[in-house]
Amino acid sequence: MSTHSIVFTTFDSAGDRRLVGWGAFRRALVSSRQIGEPTCELESPDPGGEGDGAGATVWRLLAPNNRELGRSWAVYRSRAEAVRHLEVLRGEAHELAVIGLRGAHSSQYGWVATAAGRAVMTTGRWFGASSTGYHSAATALTAIRDAVVV
Repeated sequence: MSTHSIVFTTFDSAGDRRLVGWGAFRRALVSSRQIGEPTCELESPDPGGEGDGAGATVWRLLAPNNRELGRSWAVYRSRAEAVRHLEVLRGEAHELAVIGLRGAHSSQYGWVATAAGRAVMTTGRWFGASSTGYHSAATALTAIRDAVVV
């Protein structure tokens, strides 16, 4: 039986192209328009926190075919910090609220999941329809509970 998985990526520096791309996508989400209720203030912390970004870690939720279903909103200072926060989120997955997002271009829809009004997980890509984005969010919120942490 195939299972969902959660994988971690740790970066060597704040200048790592993958981390820069992560931050750019998150900034695009911050600047998007929120659809419906609830809403929240989306903050975009600097990737990697303080310092040179060495050790900065993110997590991604993957489907059995390795397609990304969701990703951490935060960039953690270490893998250990990311694992600790992820375990809290997994235990509270049933309490997460989803906010739909509309990007800068037509047919650009995404989502962010919040806990207590703070973003904690987000889509990893834009979708062509809001319904597809919401379906993606529902799948991610269900999958995160039992995904295998790699």
